[in-house]
Amino acid sequence: MDLALTIEPMTHADLQAVTAIERESFRDPWSLHSFQTEIETNRLALYLVGRIKDEVVAYIGAWIVLKEIHITTLAVSKSWRRRGIASQMVGALVEMTGPRGAACLTLEVRPSNTAARQFYEKLGFAVMGRRRHYYADEDALIMTKNNLTAPEEAGKGEGHEQ
Repeated sequence: MDLALTIEPMTHADLQAVTAIERESFRDPWSLHSFQTEIETNRLALYLVGRIKDEVVAYIGAWIVLKEIHITTLAVSKSWRRRGIASQMVGALVEMTGPRGAACLTLEVRPSNTAARQFYEKLGFAVMGRRRHYYADEDALIMTKNNLTAPEEAGKGEGHEQ
């Protein structure tokens, strides 16, 4: 589905909408302060928002460390899920970090978050390991994608994980 999605860097003006999506998406949501700190002081961070018209409908955050893009968070507003927006967000992240020469994408996901795991698998991610006690109540699976070409073409499901 071709939505008129505009993807651009997250700003302070976006933080209220981002934290609202965060609260509806995760059981242990990041605080407004956490996002604010990331966009203000983390030189390794890139946080993007996706808008339809003037509404923030999605966001993605990553740390770019050497040749790795580490996705820290990705969420789509409940009313906009399953329309390919998350795939577009990942694609935009890869495109915007391409000039830095990144070789792979990596992230952590809850083993219990089947929707997110299936979404990432459709984009070409594979489980490469496990972080014990990563979340307060659960381990995390480490998923990696080494081929960074056109992740938006791989599938149109929606999932998200912090």
